[in-house]
Amino acid sequence: MNIILFEPGEAELSFLPPGDPRAGHLLSVLRARAGDSFTAGILNGMKGDMHILRAGEDGVGFRFVPRGPSEPLLPLDLIIGLPRPLVTGRLLKDLAAMGLRSLHFVRTGLCEKSYMSGSLWKNHEYRRHLLEGLQQSGQTLLPDVRLHENFDACLSLFALGPRAAGHGDDVLRCVMHPGGAGLGEVPPRRSAVLAIGPERGWTPAELEKFTAEGFRVCGMGKRILRTEAAALAAGAILLSRMGLM
Repeated sequence: MNIILFEPGEAELSFLPPGDPRAGHLLSVLRARAGDSFTAGILNGMKGDMHILRAGEDGVGFRFVPRGPSEPLLPLDLIIGLPRPLVTGRLLKDLAAMGLRSLHFVRTGLCEKSYMSGSLWKNHEYRRHLLEGLQQSGQTLLPDVRLHENFDACLSLFALGPRAAGHGDDVLRCVMHPGGAGLGEVPPRRSAVLAIGPERGWTPAELEKFTAEGFRVCGMGKRILRTEAAALAAGAILLSRMGLM
């Protein structure tokens, strides 16, 4: 945990009770004592310093002093064919740590319908994974995360033309598929949309819809990668080409 995160309004209370996991981490892992300071921040708000005033079995008293804004989110949007909940949880954590702007999980022709109905989404458990990613990265800004049941509706958010407000001609659109053109062959843009297939891949009809809407078919060689490996590797390559990593 490289940052202690507070919900808006929490830091003003200046106290973490003993049952709070953050208090447990401060006391058991960081060995916090009065006079110590740790990096802290408000979710979707300022970063700053958490000055420990007292620490013991009855909890942690502190004072939060804001220092400045968190690092801005990076101009990369991901469309991801919905994988198994376990894989989705790992992806949410790692992609939130990378600082991507938005994550769009979509049910595709080869996705299991049951993946949409689990507790990860119904009980909003996905947010816990996002927070773990922010705690790793030391930042405060959450990506926009959406779950789409309709493939066409999801794609329309990033398609060419007037439907794609804010996603005009200066956007690089790539759909990953084994054997596609290397990411090093595509010209960089100010922002990008990257589509990663589900565990069983895109259907031919889905690939046709992507290309009809201005997406380039890209790949990282002929090997078939896991969804999470492809998302992290391709995302890092694009961000590097955009000069953001």
